Amino acid sequence: MMILKRRLGRGRRGFVAGRRGGLAAGGRTAGRFAFALFAAVMAALSVILFLFNTFHSADHRRVRETVETFYAREAEGDYGGAWELLHSDMRGRFEREAYVRARGAMYAALAGSAGGLTAFSGDPELMRRLPSAAPQAGFAFSLGKPERLSDWSAPGFPFPLADVYRMKVQQRFMSVFGALTVEQDIIAVRENGEWRLMFSYRQPDEEVAAAGKGGNNS
Repeated sequence: MMILKRRLGRGRRGFVAGRRGGLAAGGRTAGRFAFALFAAVMAALSVILFLFNTFHSADHRRVRETVETFYAREAEGDYGGAWELLHSDMRGRFEREAYVRARGAMYAALAGSAGGLTAFSGDPELMRRLPSAAPQAGFAFSLGKPERLSDWSAPGFPFPLADVYRMKVQQRFMSVFGALTVEQDIIAVRENGEWRLMFSYRQPDEEVAAAGKGGNNS
């Protein structure tokens, strides 16, 4: 009888030890699986983040290049070339020849030239009254950082535009009235795979208010 009890005791201890060992091995396997799953998720997130930053940086660069090319052409007097970089909606608003004449007259007026001021005022006497010194041709400009907007409402569009960037541009003129600085927001919209530009028609206080509502600007 005593021998049987000893054998049963050893059997129970062996069973408990085996069960504990199995649980420990199962725990180690589950731990390794959880770690592998965590590592796979982190790797996938890293790849997604890398691709997002890559495409985001590429868009920033292309938007900046488009805006820079637009203003460089205008500074050189190539208003027709600048017109080509406008969004189709803007090109529909301004015929090429009308745009070329209007932009040239606007810049001439900002520089204080007699021809430009006469074109805007309709007063030919301005030519006689202005100083004889000619204003500096063209202008210098600087660009702000491209700001991505969740959407942007353009006048006349039935729905907000997505995939939009806004950039602040400063143009500096040396005129007969001294140094002038003009600041304007320019909007870049992806159209047929290319970045094209639109003008914003909001007042500055409207831009700030709209930006506070989630970046829906026009």
